[in-house]
Amino acid sequence: MTGRALSEVNLRVLWLDSRVVEHWGVRGTSASMPLWRFYFNHNDSAAVRFNGREYSLGPRTALLIAPMTPVEAIQARPMQHTFMNFSLGRPYDQIGPGVWAVPVTPARRRQIESLVSAFRASPSSHWRESLLAHALLCGMLAHIPADEWPSPVADPRVDHAIAYMEQHLARPIANSEIARHVAVSPNTLARLFARDVRLSPQQYLLRLRVDRGAVLLQHTGKSIKAIAAECGFCNRYYFSSIFRRLYGLGPATYRAASHAER
Repeated sequence: MTGRALSEVNLRVLWLDSRVVEHWGVRGTSASMPLWRFYFNHNDSAAVRFNGREYSLGPRTALLIAPMTPVEAIQARPMQHTFMNFSLGRPYDQIGPGVWAVPVTPARRRQIESLVSAFRASPSSHWRESLLAHALLCGMLAHIPADEWPSPVADPRVDHAIAYMEQHLARPIANSEIARHVAVSPNTLARLFARDVRLSPQQYLLRLRVDRGAVLLQHTGKSIKAIAAECGFCNRYYFSSIFRRLYGLGPATYRAASHAER
């Protein structure tokens, strides 16, 4: 037998839009997001800046922006902007900050045009849009060099523990409960996390809570108080304090910046 099973990638598109954007970005802010971003402009009118380098947006180049990459939006004039927010799951969402410019070939341009046409043809989400979006993103993600992708964690019990955390973010979770779920002692759980993700279980859990809050701020109209409760914080003030420490912006400013940078 020469074949083999392939690794699974949990690609989920959380947001798709294509519209004219008059004002892009918020002056003085540079928002990081816990999601991947796909940007394509139908006209030469904008760029993003990351680590001192500008990446042009236009009909010949599309951009992939990794999670937790703080980019500054630069706009010269109104633009026809197509964008997606998506996730790949662990470990691929942990690739680290980065921006990749991918050439838009005639074939890829037809993919984008088909996706935009399907999006505009229906007022509600449809399976065809999902197929077209997945095909486009998978082709683009293949342009990221193989050696830039993170390797899976050494011990699957860490992934099982993280999955359990993600399922119970709205309530307190002690290390003993997480350890019991993956059939190890709390000390072993702490050692596994220190080795594989370089954080304690509670530090990682706090990061998950704040990142979930960031997604809700960007993609829902829920109040900050409601988001804080949904993410397991005792009140909105504690959520805001931790959010500002990890993201560099308060929740309200982050919401405005992330909406503007779409």
